[in-house]
Amino acid sequence: AVLVIDDQPGIASCCVEVVREAVGNAVRHGGATQVAVTLTSTAEGVVTVTAEDNGSGVSAEPRVGLGTRMLDEVCLSWTRVSTGAGTVLSATIA
Repeated sequence: AVLVIDDQPGIASCCVEVVREAVGNAVRHGGATQVAVTLTSTAEGVVTVTAEDNGSGVSAEPRVGLGTRMLDEVCLSWTRVSTGAGTVLSATIA
């Protein structure tokens, strides 16, 4: 992911915002004490950001707020799933 991000400052900026949102929500809303972040890239320049935390998970009725709208705007697609042991956010950025 480093080469793609180094070559594409727009992608780097989007990745930073996604990671900031994932970590902030994990701590603020889920009470997480750990967040593991992984970035992977394809040869076509698509980056996937995955953030997995050990918080309380996503509520049954997640609220739509500024973070959700930001993810909708900067990502090709994204998902947020409760795992029973926390939450996994996966976001695809081109």
